[in-house]
Amino acid sequence: MNRAPESRRPHRKQGSDVSIWTDGGTWFGLFLIGSVLLGWGILSLPLGGAVCGSILFVAILLAAVGCGCGWLESISNTPLPTLDRRPRIARVREVVCQWDQPDTTEEEEARRIIVEHLGGDGRTHVAHLGDLIHESSIDRFTPESRWQVYAFADPELATTMVLLTESHDDVRRSGYLITGLHGNTEFSSLQHPAAGSPFLNGKRRFAS
Repeated sequence: MNRAPESRRPHRKQGSDVSIWTDGGTWFGLFLIGSVLLGWGILSLPLGGAVCGSILFVAILLAAVGCGCGWLESISNTPLPTLDRRPRIARVREVVCQWDQPDTTEEEEARRIIVEHLGGDGRTHVAHLGDLIHESSIDRFTPESRWQVYAFADPELATTMVLLTESHDDVRRSGYLITGLHGNTEFSSLQHPAAGSPFLNGKRRFAS
């Protein structure tokens, strides 16, 4: 399937425990250490000040890009928590734009769904739908409409996110949202709009 270039954005949000490689602080620390070492090494070269300054600027820029890409890849490739494969019913509570100030048409067309579902503890929880719904399917997600979803097996993650089950593979998605799983970082990825889950059928790994 052909895909449009992905639009990935991390956001700051309160969440659960963090892996060292999905924590933005780890990558920022690596960037700072690398910048100091680069500065020490490049400024020690027997070159003019202007030349050393230019080389150092480019080196630090490349280090920043590399650390940023490493962080995003860590978030997007880390296995998600164990999924409870027993379908449950979620009720739509609210539909909102994924971004207050979208930069592209794809971002403008993506919608975030907030739902209520019954958790494994028997209580009702509010969570985000991990599937970002494309505007061509959004009319079906009216307030109080009911959808089959999967939740994570860990009851402490009941307020993070749930996923549409395979019974809704006809719904067109704009991409996916990961929230509450990597500390205070929220991560979203836009892809070419298509039907089918962006998580299930081998598209993402889950812890066993």
